[in-house]
Amino acid sequence: LDQNPQSAQARRDVSISLNNVGDTALAARDLPSARKAYDESLTLSRALLDQNPQSAQNHHDVALSLVRTGLCATLMGDHEAARRDLEEADTILRRLAQAAPENATYAQQLKLLEAMLAQLSAAPSPTQPEEGRIRRPR
Repeated sequence: LDQNPQSAQARRDVSISLNNVGDTALAARDLPSARKAYDESLTLSRALLDQNPQSAQNHHDVALSLVRTGLCATLMGDHEAARRDLEEADTILRRLAQAAPENATYAQQLKLLEAMLAQLSAAPSPTQPEEGRIRRPR
C-alpha cells in the first residue's frame, strides 16, 4: 500500500488482512482488538465502494465487514449497533442476490445472516425490564 496508495487492489488486500487480524483477535476473545480491526476494514471497504459503486465485489466486501462488526458488537453486548450493522449487511446482500440470483454464495450468506438477526432479536435487550430477562444461575 505504501508503494502504490492509489491501488484499489492493494487497499482491498489491506482490508481483507484487517478482517483476518480481527478474526484472530476474536478467536482469542480479544473483542476490543477485533472490533478495531473490523472497523478499520469496514472504513477501507466503504472508501473503495465510494470510488466504484458499480462493483458487486465492493458491495459484498462492505456487507462481509458489516457482518463482522455486527458479530463483534453482539459479543460485546451492544445489540443496537449489532442490529444496525447486520440489517445494513442484509440489505446489501439482498440487492446482490436479486442482481445475481445464480450466485449461491449470496443465498447462503443471507440464510446465515437471517439466523443471526433472529438470534439477536431473541436476545434480551439491556433496556428490557428485569422480569423479562433470562436469569442465569449464580
